[in-house]
Amino acid sequence: MKYKPTIFKAMLFGIVGGIFGSISMIAPKMISNMQFGMPYNIDWIVSGTMFGANQSNVFVVGILIHFVTGVVIGTIFGIITGKITKFRISKISRDSCLG
Repeated sequence: MKYKPTIFKAMLFGIVGGIFGSISMIAPKMISNMQFGMPYNIDWIVSGTMFGANQSNVFVVGILIHFVTGVVIGTIFGIITGKITKFRISKISRDSCLG
């Protein structure tokens, strides 16, 4: 019998994945910004400014937007991979990659 997650579990796994994905992208974004000669936190300052945050908390709002985006994308990914049988990850093996 194949494992078929409930919609709640699929969403939960997606949310957790989105949080970890958001955390894992912070350092590469900072490093790439510095390599291009920009301030390391420019992405989050721009995002916070676009959403109307005031100058004192623009960075925090930008980081929150980054995490919300990651959670939304992760949730959508979790639902898709949980409900569409072809995309469901049931085992990790060499054969599963070949079709």
